[in-house]
Amino acid sequence: MSRQHRSRKRNGYVTVPLLRRMAASMVPFYRKIAASRSYAKTWSSAVRKADLDRLEKMFYKTAPVTRRRASLSTNGIGYMIGFNTNAPIHEYVNATSIRPGHVQFTFSTPIHRFISRAVLPLYREIACNRKFAAKLVRAIRCNDNRMADCLVRCCVRTKVLHFVRIEDSGILMAFKFSKVPYHYYNEFYRFDFEHMEK
Repeated sequence: MSRQHRSRKRNGYVTVPLLRRMAASMVPFYRKIAASRSYAKTWSSAVRKADLDRLEKMFYKTAPVTRRRASLSTNGIGYMIGFNTNAPIHEYVNATSIRPGHVQFTFSTPIHRFISRAVLPLYREIACNRKFAAKLVRAIRCNDNRMADCLVRCCVRTKVLHFVRIEDSGILMAFKFSKVPYHYYNEFYRFDFEHMEK
């Protein structure tokens, strides 16, 4: 199997309804983070302390999903929100985080708020515009990084968006801020249970 074929197979799971459902569920949360400094500050503190109970209470109060449809996890440097769905995906994840190995128990409120404001137009467009969501899904399924980058940057208009890349049936957006020696990532992707079991 060629590398290109493996990439297309790995990225070929996302569907338009799933992507739009994920985006619609995340819009109220990102809007709350962007609008409320106190909410965002409390959220960041809970991330740094890996206080999952606090994160769950805050998220489910803000987002139009239930514990049956979504689950949260954290590692002290970010958070992951998984949306339950049917096979072969099982769980589709939205996350904002720093990659492990750079820092521990670090998560900036101002940066999180900035990223939330930056990505809100993208998530709104996915949720409200089926044609846009279909184009993004097509780019992901075809492993067309150039098209994905173009679609994302039409909505995420900031110079600190360092790069956009297709990964695991989703999109990885890397944000690089001055005086911060590592990236912050906002992404959505298929959680690969099969890979975890191997």
